[in-house]
Amino acid sequence: KNYQFILGTVFIGLAMLTKGPVGMVIPGAAVGMHLLFTRNFKAIFNYRWLLAVPIVFILILPALWGLYSQFGPEGIKFYFWTNNIGRLNGSYQGSNTDPFFYIHTTLYIIVPWTAFVLAGFFMQIYEKVQKKWRFTKNNEFYTLGGVLFYLIIGSVARGKAPHYEMAILPLLLIIAARWAYIIFEKTSLTKTRKIIGYINYFTAIISLLLIISFLTFIFPENRIWIYLVLVLMSVAFIYVLMWKGSLNKQLACLLISISAFLFTLNTSIIPHMSLYHSPLEACRIFNEQAQDDEKLNIYTKESHFWDILLYSKNYGCYIITPEDYKQINPPANDYLYTGPKGVRQLAQMNIQVDTIRVFQHRSLSRVSLKFLNPKTRPSTLKTRYLLRIRD
Repeated sequence: KNYQFILGTVFIGLAMLTKGPVGMVIPGAAVGMHLLFTRNFKAIFNYRWLLAVPIVFILILPALWGLYSQFGPEGIKFYFWTNNIGRLNGSYQGSNTDPFFYIHTTLYIIVPWTAFVLAGFFMQIYEKVQKKWRFTKNNEFYTLGGVLFYLIIGSVARGKAPHYEMAILPLLLIIAARWAYIIFEKTSLTKTRKIIGYINYFTAIISLLLIISFLTFIFPENRIWIYLVLVLMSVAFIYVLMWKGSLNKQLACLLISISAFLFTLNTSIIPHMSLYHSPLEACRIFNEQAQDDEKLNIYTKESHFWDILLYSKNYGCYIITPEDYKQINPPANDYLYTGPKGVRQLAQMNIQVDTIRVFQHRSLSRVSLKFLNPKTRPSTLKTRYLLRIRD
């Protein structure tokens, strides 16, 4: 209906306002491939598609206006071309040539539903192949159409990142839900059901083992209430294991295990790791000690954490080079968050500073096995400083 078409177009415009042209690519591929494979040429050549252009343009106008105001025509080119084709061919960002990146990335992004998603995805493709790609209007191709097109484009692109896959997770999970139901309802798929069941139990047990290793070895936890909550979850898990084999049993086991892991992640693991993420602590100290007219500046590229702008009560500038420092000339009593390179440059410029705190730093986005191992963790830490410009 017309109002549904307009609503769909509006939300595509909002998606493009949020994430650029990819906000159009995924729903466009889903709808386009469905209409193409079901041979619905009447819908493909419908005049209403012409209305989508001005609607989308009006909605993305704030982004285009902002980019044009800051960067001129180059900003518009960046929005439509550089930020997309540049990531595809690597001219703007990216050097990853692994064509299977999004295959193995999926294994952990969709935990604990990995077995359902992978089984559903391949069985959905197999179902279409069996029909020799000849479909009627009653066949559904939206989900697979959106996923396949995006995965192919993403896999050949040189710019890859795990979060790029999040946009197609809803489609993947719809496929998984459909096949999870079919697999556990059809008696002819008994072998598949058993394999998926074993994988799901293995996933649940691994989650529980990870919880134990984090709480006892990686980041030892002393708070009793966390253990009490996990004991209750463990009792619920054991209770569910006693159920008769069914899809509900599989889902309940996975739900409890991932809930326990995410509970541990948010109450213990991340708080412990964030102690090494020095911008957070630097902002806390600055907020406690600084006067209202004093600012917290970032100095040098090695220290460009945007947390400073978000968590400090009065942020200053992002100063990259000594020339920038001389031009901006932050006043006395301002604070600087920097690294060893910044300290050396300040000394060369004869800038007198007081050291407020020295941090042993590791970024939350740079977690590695060496960092997680308490024995090798010190070798992964870098030095960062919170300085105050002397009067």
